[in-house]
Amino acid sequence: MNVITEEIRAAAVKELSAAMEKHPLFVNLHEAYGVIREELDEALVEFADCERFFDMAWQMIKQDRNETALEHLTRLKYAAERLAIEAVQVSAMCIKAIESERKEKNE
Repeated sequence: MNVITEEIRAAAVKELSAAMEKHPLFVNLHEAYGVIREELDEALVEFADCERFFDMAWQMIKQDRNETALEHLTRLKYAAERLAIEAVQVSAMCIKAIESERKEKNE
């Protein structure tokens, strides 16, 4: 298991807590789908950036343009961080959807 698994799960709970201060539980799974889809789309954009910066770095590495390769790897690092944030938000919204549905069934 990854050494940061628990930290990632805790981050999702923290993200959920912050989101719940602004927006209550979902009305239904249709609303949840829309929000999760939006977060997932944002994650996919960041993933595409990761791929692009990685490919650009590789092109520079093959040309022995190390300084430029390092610039692209730096951009990749930041894109990967943004991807991780978006992935945590996807996880948080999934938790919210599950909690919303469970609350609906219990009422």
